[in-house]
Amino acid sequence: MSQPGDGTHNRIDASSAHLVIQGRDINIGSLAPAVPLPRQLPAPTLYFTDREEPLRRLERAHERAVRAGAPLVVVLTGPGGIGKSELAYRWLKTLGKTAEGPHFWDDMALGGPRTADDVVRGFLRALGMPAADIPRAFPEMVGHFRTRTSEKPALVLLENVTVAAQVRSLLPAAPGSVLAVTAREPLPNLPGAVEVPVPPLAGDAARSLLRDLAGEPASADDAAFDALAELCAGRPLSLCAAGSRLASRPAADVAHEIRRLTPAGPGTRDAVTAVLSTGYEELPEPSAALYRALGVLFGAEVTVETAAALTGAADSVPLLDDLRRAGLITEAAPGRYRLHELARDHARALAAPAERDAALRRLLGWYLHRAAVADHALMPGRWRLGPAFAPLLGRPPELGPDAAGAWLEGHRAELRAAVRAAADRGWADLAVQLVEAQWALCFQRKHYEHWLDTHRRAAAVAPHASDARFEGRVRCQLGFAYLELDRPDEAAAAFTAARAADRAAGHARGEATAVESLGLLQLRRCGAEEPPALTATRPDLAAEALDLLTDNLRLNLAMSEAADDDRAVALAWRHRGRALGATGDHDAAVAHLRRAHDLLTALGDTYNAGKALGDLGQALVRAGRSAEARAALDAALELLPAERHAAERATVLETLSALAERDGDRATAVAALEAALELLAGKPRAEAVRVRLDVLSR
Repeated sequence: MSQPGDGTHNRIDASSAHLVIQGRDINIGSLAPAVPLPRQLPAPTLYFTDREEPLRRLERAHERAVRAGAPLVVVLTGPGGIGKSELAYRWLKTLGKTAEGPHFWDDMALGGPRTADDVVRGFLRALGMPAADIPRAFPEMVGHFRTRTSEKPALVLLENVTVAAQVRSLLPAAPGSVLAVTAREPLPNLPGAVEVPVPPLAGDAARSLLRDLAGEPASADDAAFDALAELCAGRPLSLCAAGSRLASRPAADVAHEIRRLTPAGPGTRDAVTAVLSTGYEELPEPSAALYRALGVLFGAEVTVETAAALTGAADSVPLLDDLRRAGLITEAAPGRYRLHELARDHARALAAPAERDAALRRLLGWYLHRAAVADHALMPGRWRLGPAFAPLLGRPPELGPDAAGAWLEGHRAELRAAVRAAADRGWADLAVQLVEAQWALCFQRKHYEHWLDTHRRAAAVAPHASDARFEGRVRCQLGFAYLELDRPDEAAAAFTAARAADRAAGHARGEATAVESLGLLQLRRCGAEEPPALTATRPDLAAEALDLLTDNLRLNLAMSEAADDDRAVALAWRHRGRALGATGDHDAAVAHLRRAHDLLTALGDTYNAGKALGDLGQALVRAGRSAEARAALDAALELLPAERHAAERATVLETLSALAERDGDRATAVAALEAALELLAGKPRAEAVRVRLDVLSR
């Protein structure tokens, strides 16, 4: 920014390669591009009738909330198949015309009971918050959610809730906002919630819905439709299933439908089971087999691809059409269908245990393949374990990064349920490969609850996998989750277990990763890389880190002779150099880090070359070689642009600040910290930098 009157132009910001201090203004940088507001609410169906009273109650409750300047919580209650979701879709669509904030939706039963922690992280991502900026602690995530929904009325619909704890924290903050919940039973411990029971459809409305679905105008045959509506007990799910069957038949079949339902009516099965069974019994066997297989699905969506995977059919569309005509599924979009949870339960009950297990194995295999393709697209150079990845070796990604990320995010709940299903049945090979295929989802997207749950389950069955290397692999990846969550004792235990498992399996590569991870953990815990002191507060941990990272270098040098992995060797030199600096062997540290930088530069790895220069700068600061340290740190900034490597750049800026402070240059120290703080906005590290900045600015 220019200072009026003197013609100077000084720029000190997070993206500058060098720090130029002349006492002028600080450029805060440009804002992130705008992200479209989420519009996630499902669209209502064409057919809707006789919900005037519940709608009036919802509208009155919302009007009271608006007058009071408060958000509203409503709970739509009633048995499955009563029409709670459709009522919510219809009402929220009307509110959505004036609710200018975000509109969120999720199914709290998708893949098993879900938690608010799991869901709110997805909401923050939908609002454009980068994964790395989302706080790890649940209360902080909720705080961000409330802040980002505080300006304009927002809508949230959460379906299939079983306990208040799943939704209590997800109320948007803006006055006039709505948190709508569907549940089979009332939810105690949800203060201020308005409960709206959803009753069965009355006789006239039920008959009208049947006629609309069947495409029949009002006629003298009302008695037959009344009788059929009564057998359906006013349950929209039953009425829709029966009406769909009538849509492709002559009106005379109403009597046939009545005859088929009556024996299974009152006293034997409930209305929903009776109607579903009637539809199932008319299916040809291939279509009936598909219906039974749908009972293993983790959610409501059925696609042409999943149907083909479940049956092995080359063309699943005719089978799906049979199910649609029988009223067992509904078409949501071309190639996409919905299966009500009651229909899924009904289908599961029809299948024999062996048939269910076979269908589930095919479904898990399909998820594994699709997840592997997506993971390969996001991290194409990553080394992977397991036969599921063999077909992808040496091939370009089948998906672009955006499409791959969207698929993984969109199927996250099902992928978590897939790991659970495989682990619960002792299908170790499937469980560990499903986890391997979700590494990009866990590591890049930071869904920590998902990461911990899937990897704990896989670790429990990994000793039984065909490939013994998987146990160390999964435990090491679990350790990374604990590391990012700042749970060092659990991380150390996971890395130690991984090291033992890999050593027992004779897996040198895995052992080196575990040893390196444990060494880097102890290096972090010793405090030697923490500006401004850059001195170990736990020399014992620094010494342990040096021993471990020396072993890591030995393992990588031995492997390099066989595998020619120069990058792994270069990183091992870098990490041992860092440990040498932490223990006070400055000359050896500088020599190691220069060697690592040269190797990484020759490999074209500018990212790690930049990090090596940052480490070299720290080693030179400790050695009292200020001019060399400043040159190394300036060169590191050149290789670590703010738009791609904000956290790493911030570390270099903090080290520059520490160097300037040692040299008595307070202005440079302050400016460097201000630039670092800009990069760390919203991140846990920001508070420590802010405290340092306050001290320096006094």
